[in-house]
Amino acid sequence: MSETLEKETAAQNHNWLTSRLVINKKTVLLVLIAVLAIVSRLYILGERVMSHDEINHVYFAYNFFKGGEYVHNPITHGPLQFHLLELSYFLFGASDFSARIPAAFFSVLTIVFIWQFKRYLGEKGAIAASILYLISPYMLYYGRYARNEAIAIFLTVATLWAVLRFLDNGEKKYLYLTAAFTSLHFATKETAFIFTAELMVFLGLLFIYRISKLDWRSEQYKRIFLILLLITAVILIGALATNRVAAPEAIPLDPAVTVEPDLTPDAEPGPVSSLAPAVLYLVIAAGLVFA
Repeated sequence: MSETLEKETAAQNHNWLTSRLVINKKTVLLVLIAVLAIVSRLYILGERVMSHDEINHVYFAYNFFKGGEYVHNPITHGPLQFHLLELSYFLFGASDFSARIPAAFFSVLTIVFIWQFKRYLGEKGAIAASILYLISPYMLYYGRYARNEAIAIFLTVATLWAVLRFLDNGEKKYLYLTAAFTSLHFATKETAFIFTAELMVFLGLLFIYRISKLDWRSEQYKRIFLILLLITAVILIGALATNRVAAPEAIPLDPAVTVEPDLTPDAEPGPVSSLAPAVLYLVIAAGLVFA
């Protein structure tokens, strides 16, 4: 009996040591990725001359830091970066290095945050994604560049993670995080409009898929819903086809030749494009009522 107990204890200790060894290896790798991310983003960060795009941000941020007024201008995108630049100037002094610290910080944060996707990518997939973000020329360039891209990339990744976690367990905290990340993205750059539209398309299709899989009160209701859904899809496609924006006229090669601008007012939205949102709302309402 004692012999069996000793064997079981030895086996447990062996498994514990093996698992600890695996965890240690993974931890070392993750720490190495984080260290490389920090070094690659901060090493001689202030050596490169400021580009034109960077000047459009750091100049007004410096004026703001010195007590001047900040007025939002869409050309320089959202106000979040200007407040972060001012904070960086306050903490580290005004320099080319400190002006790029916010971008470097969010670039490193993105690489580390990717590990949170191990639930969806697996541990190996999450580590591979972190490494790809680490060595990506695009991520490296904009992670050392005093503009909004590095901040917007992190907020995009974080919003997607929060949405997936909310879909997993429905906890309210992930809904609040989604709202917070989305709000900060809108305060960062206009790419928030594009990403939010893409996210809404995904969530809309997911909603339609899930509601179609429910047990309906009547199969007739379900058929009505699917027919209305098909009609809506046709109307939306028609609306997109009839509201295409015409390409601008090409500029002539001869500077002496002038082209008169087309001052014709834009066409009013047709009945198809006006009807599409109403039909879509009716379809969603029908799904909620009859499901």
